[in-house]
Amino acid sequence: MFKPTFTYDSYTHLLGRLLEVGYTFKPFPNRVEEVEQRGVVYLRHDIDLDPHAALHMAMIERKLGIKATYFFMVTNPIYNVFSPQCYEIVYRYLYPQHDVGVHVDAAGLTGMDCARRCTVDASAFERYFQISTHIVSFHRPSERILEAPASRRLSAPRLHTYVPELFRDIGYFSDSGGRWRNYPLHSEEFKRKRTMQILVHPEWWGITEAAATDRLDEVRARVDQRFDTHVSTEFRKVLENAR
Repeated sequence: MFKPTFTYDSYTHLLGRLLEVGYTFKPFPNRVEEVEQRGVVYLRHDIDLDPHAALHMAMIERKLGIKATYFFMVTNPIYNVFSPQCYEIVYRYLYPQHDVGVHVDAAGLTGMDCARRCTVDASAFERYFQISTHIVSFHRPSERILEAPASRRLSAPRLHTYVPELFRDIGYFSDSGGRWRNYPLHSEEFKRKRTMQILVHPEWWGITEAAATDRLDEVRARVDQRFDTHVSTEFRKVLENAR
């Protein structure tokens, strides 16, 4: 049995095997009635820490002809989605081959607060990128929110990735925290060719296998490098005068 790792080769194997047995990768539907029950993968990337990490995944998917959806945070302490660098990532490497959307931080929010945050974040994202979005993903949503009778309306008029039709009623697989709870290719859903939603966080993956803590160190190094580059350019005279 193939042993999965968090390397780009392993990611390529995962996608290739799904294609090999006849799965089709599709964008998330506009309505829950359009969710397919067999032979479809809804591939999702939540960008929690580093948008640049998404480029490796997009390159692999482009070679395989696969469409995914990349969700960016509007309020994130590590990266600025409205920066020129993120704008280039979205328009040069992702859109329109892939769909893009908003990753809403739902930690600690009530239902009404969550709905309001979805509206504010998605509206700001759409205005800046001039892209219409029809679905959002949640970052750290509480079970209380997801299981509430009104959970479908949390992101109205947009869908969210945890509506029952996309979460409980089909196969759901996530690499959260740098580990698979259940690997897609070893699942009953795969054997039966049931539709899946697969969540992949780009920051957990790399050229060689590494622990999750090492991946975080890699992200920190990339962020530090971009900070140093920015400071050395924007504040060159300040640095020269301090010498």
